[in-house]
This record gives sequence, structure tokens and C-alpha cells, in this order.
Amino acid sequence: MSGASSPKCGITARRYGDAVGAGPFSDPRWLHAVLSIAVHALPHAYRDVRGRSGLALVVAITGSAGATWTLQYRDDRWDIDEGDLPGAPAKATIADEAAWRLFFNALSESAAERLVRIDGDASLVRPLLRARSVIV
Repeated sequence: MSGASSPKCGITARRYGDAVGAGPFSDPRWLHAVLSIAVHALPHAYRDVRGRSGLALVVAITGSAGATWTLQYRDDRWDIDEGDLPGAPAKATIADEAAWRLFFNALSESAAERLVRIDGDASLVRPLLRARSVIV
């Protein structure tokens, strides 16, 4: 097996790419698709958060791959939908490059705290900082 095609080489290339700020997604459409799937981990991440009807968190992911989703408590459970909910009690804004790192366990909770802008009820954002979409 040549060094260029070995798994270790790919991992090293990814680390070098991260070191210079180049993520693994060269096309924003790929990153958008990944984020669109990853946000569906949020209802599970909020499973222990006591909710009430109308409680909601808007998650705004900025950048060329970004979009906005609303995590809302309804029918005795948390659910996520694409789109904004004006007047939600909390909003978290994070760049697309930081969001994929957060969801895929490449960003610590303390680093996420520095990269997520919080508007409104900060306690409602806390579980987002620990949310992970993939468990290895």
C-alpha cells in the first residue's frame, strides 16, 4: 500500500488541513447536507431538558453552508425543523466550520462556548454545546 493511499496518510492530511483552516468540505453543498443531518441529533441532546409548550431554541449556522433550524418542545418532546421562529426565547449562532466540528466531536465544549453567540436564555443553549451527531 502506498503512503498516499494509506488511511494514516489521510488522517495526517486532515490534521494538516485543519491546522491551516481548511476543513474537509471543499464544496459548501456537501457541508450543508452534513449539517442538515447533524442537527437532527439535537432532540436527543435535549432529552433531559424539561420543556414546556412553546419553548424553543433557534440555531443559526452562518457561512456558505449555513441555514437556520428551530428546536422546539411540542407534544411532550423536542423536535427540529428547518427555519426561524421569531420570538424564540433563545438563539445560538455558530459558523458552519465550527458547527460541523462541534457535532462531530472535533470541538470541545469550552471551545464551543467561545464560538457560539448566544442571544436570550443561555441555559437553553448549554445542551447544544455538548451535542454530538456521531459516536465512534
